[in-house]
Amino acid sequence: KIKFEIPRNGGFIWVDELEVALNVGKSSVSIPESDNLALYKPYTTSGIYSENGVDLYPDENGDSLTDGVIASNDASYSDFTYVGFNTQTTDYANNGFASITVDLKKNYSVAKFVAHIASSFNAGAGIYPASVSVYGSQNGTTWTNLGDAIAKDNPAVSSISAVLTLESAVDVRYIQYRFTNERSWIFVCEVEAYEKATGGETPEPTPD
Repeated sequence: KIKFEIPRNGGFIWVDELEVALNVGKSSVSIPESDNLALYKPYTTSGIYSENGVDLYPDENGDSLTDGVIASNDASYSDFTYVGFNTQTTDYANNGFASITVDLKKNYSVAKFVAHIASSFNAGAGIYPASVSVYGSQNGTTWTNLGDAIAKDNPAVSSISAVLTLESAVDVRYIQYRFTNERSWIFVCEVEAYEKATGGETPEPTPD
């Protein structure tokens, strides 16, 4: 279902045609369906920025962050693959971070965690990499800090991988990725989790 809203300040509005186009361009890269435990799993978020009840950079259909699609090298921060979190939201102010909490639906032994975040590619719009920490839980209530996911900024590409690899895997059902930033905006396009520390990390997209 698609709703078109056209502001009107009195008088008539004449509409000749409405069109809907599927984004089938080269603005995204699909992650191979391998051993990514988070792929297509449900999740909740906190800290997404909205104005007047409308998310500016929304989580499309509520599944953008585990749908296996990451931003391409030249993607804008407004690309449909990105979800926009902000440090000025009430959730961020209350918690001290924005978050994505994934439910793996059962306990797994997990050794690697990946979050695909915006680099400084869009620095002209004030977009810089966020800091990422990872927490695990078996019940969704009691959380254990598993460590920081480290990303190396690369201003030549839009999205970079923040990666945490553990020496010993942990048994978790819920994974919470927490994002902080000294600036306002935090853009994320995908989160992943893997049982094996030596495999599964998704390479950055290559130029077309």
